[in-house]
Amino acid sequence: MGKIDRAEFIDGSVVGDSPPIRRVKALIKLVAEHPGATALITGETGSGKSLAAKVIHHASENSAEPFMEVNCSAIPPTLLESQLFGHKKGAFTGATDKSVGMAEKAGKGTLFLDEIGELPLELQAKLLTLVERRRFIPVGDTRERKMEARLITASNRDLSDLVAEGKFRKDLFYRLNVLMIEAPPLRNIGDDLFKLAKIFLDVFNRKYGKELTGFSSGARELLGEHDWPGNARELRNVVERATVLASEGELTEEHIVIQSVEGGGERKRKAERFSLPEEGVSLEEVEKRLIREALERADGNQSEAARLLGLSRETLRYRANKYDLS
Repeated sequence: MGKIDRAEFIDGSVVGDSPPIRRVKALIKLVAEHPGATALITGETGSGKSLAAKVIHHASENSAEPFMEVNCSAIPPTLLESQLFGHKKGAFTGATDKSVGMAEKAGKGTLFLDEIGELPLELQAKLLTLVERRRFIPVGDTRERKMEARLITASNRDLSDLVAEGKFRKDLFYRLNVLMIEAPPLRNIGDDLFKLAKIFLDVFNRKYGKELTGFSSGARELLGEHDWPGNARELRNVVERATVLASEGELTEEHIVIQSVEGGGERKRKAERFSLPEEGVSLEEVEKRLIREALERADGNQSEAARLLGLSRETLRYRANKYDLS
């Protein structure tokens, strides 16, 4: 990308004005202004950790340099060291050519290690050397190389818990955790959720050649009631599906299809057991009683009742109307 106004890039890429989002923006700006700072980005799956790392890179003075990303959970441990540090020709079976690792390819840009909690212990020692000395040795080689890139790591797991379990080195944790950025889950950003949904709608309007104008009050209610365990990734999928289903005007609640997944905590406890009617009653009576009980447990909230039963809200509403339970 060409030369950009770094402050403008931050404001334009991290959507929202809620307190959690403002904190993220402030920390991104701080990290971007200090190229030598090591940052750790935490947050749930789908909460935008990779986006935050990319914004830091593109908002920094070295934005023209490469941004190299490695997902530590997606690469087999036997290949991960070579991906990170490269290898010498003949270093192992199949190494027919020399390979340059991501630490070297990043140049003076950014090396981003996602899901750092999945890094094997034996590689954690080598990463510690990389962080402390900015040096590494390719697999099968003897000569050290220097890393000039900024290092950013991310994890959806609590690294302090992994340290307590003996699965993550304490010294490495402290070295990585110089500046921590916590990417907030969607359920904690208030009305910023709708701003993000509108951005996704604009994206899919262009993709599918549509001119949908926004979200109806019913659609906004559905979006606001859901707790988004999949975060932005889940919201994006829901909005894309709705865009495909709709033809014109606003997206309505009929277009919003949220797949039910089993939750944890209080919702899981509430859903653990439904009373079944005695034998001899019809299937419709069984369904009617289950829907009535789910609605009672959910205090009449159809979205919550649908989640308890593993149904979509539209299906629950149709069946509740069918049995005059709405």
